[in-house]
Amino acid sequence: MVYNSKWMQFLFYAAIFSMPCISCFFFYIAFVNYFKFGISNAGIIVMIGLGFSYLSYLCFSLEKFIGAKVYFNDEEFKVIFRNSVATYKWNDIAIAMSTLHGQYLRLLDSSGNTIYIVDYMSPGYSKFAEKVNDAVDI
Repeated sequence: MVYNSKWMQFLFYAAIFSMPCISCFFFYIAFVNYFKFGISNAGIIVMIGLGFSYLSYLCFSLEKFIGAKVYFNDEEFKVIFRNSVATYKWNDIAIAMSTLHGQYLRLLDSSGNTIYIVDYMSPGYSKFAEKVNDAVDI
């Protein structure tokens, strides 16, 4: 089984909901600095705010996978989102993207929809990633 522990879920949700606040804070600071110091100082702060906005976008796209659980065996795997269960065969995975900088594994189906995203710190990740590697050849 692959899942995120309760403390990890808390940290992920705290990060997800703090990113837009941090972004707004930087935009506010840029607005104030524009009138005090001019465009050069405010421009740098706006870029930092845009960076946090992009992080917010990425975090909100991953939000539904934080509480998900995956049960897997040799034939299939089941992804449980809150109260819904989706069952996939291993050959349903068209693309498995493993990123080193993000340290997560993303599974896509043939139409490009994300099946599941799992973080490397999740319990059961190594066995699940090994099974995905055997099934898809990352």
